[in-house]
Amino acid sequence: KATQAALNDVTAGSVIRTGASPKELGESVLDVVTAGRMALSDAYGDGLDAIKTSVSNKKVNTTPVKNSLLRFLNQNKVVTKGTKRVLDEETGQIVEKQISKRVSTLDKDAQSFINSQLRGILELPTMSGNHLLDVDKMLTQQMKKFGDIKSPNYNSTASQQLGELQNLIKTSIGDVLGTVDSKAAESYSTLKQQYSEGMQGLLPEINKNVIRNAEKGNYDVLGKLLTTQTNVSKIQN
Repeated sequence: KATQAALNDVTAGSVIRTGASPKELGESVLDVVTAGRMALSDAYGDGLDAIKTSVSNKKVNTTPVKNSLLRFLNQNKVVTKGTKRVLDEETGQIVEKQISKRVSTLDKDAQSFINSQLRGILELPTMSGNHLLDVDKMLTQQMKKFGDIKSPNYNSTASQQLGELQNLIKTSIGDVLGTVDSKAAESYSTLKQQYSEGMQGLLPEINKNVIRNAEKGNYDVLGKLLTTQTNVSKIQN
């Protein structure tokens, strides 16, 4: 609600009255959206911390979460085919051999984070429930870094891809928590829902592609879209 109010102030308030250009308006709106995302990420992390205390002494099976990670990695691979020259041991001749290779389509920053931070942790067969929630929190914090347009780590593609991974992992974490603490699992489910609704509610009516273009520096389209309306809520998909 605070973010929506700020957006309305930007679009209907002093910024327009002082003759701001579409680019300036687009930048202002994106700043508000980014601040809202950062605040929601922090609130989500605080919510995870509150749940962690109830499962700190409970061991959980990490296999479902690891399987979610592997499924995500496999979904983001393509098969490339080609040939290479090799020595035929029978004839002693150099021949062309058909080869195929599965390669990742993930952004290099997303790949680096997964390989350096997640894969090793999830190789453990079991861990305490609070450490499993730390995996979710770690993903959220990394998405926050990649999603902050003013950060040197800004990478909207990596942030989006990690968000897709997080959605898969969240489902598995909820299932795993349910096997050791139904109350904690219920609290986690509620927190997930609130976080999701909050993210979706930042700009529910604005076309997502417009926001993505603004994040790449193309603020004019967003600004021009907003200057045709007096209230953000009137903009349609």
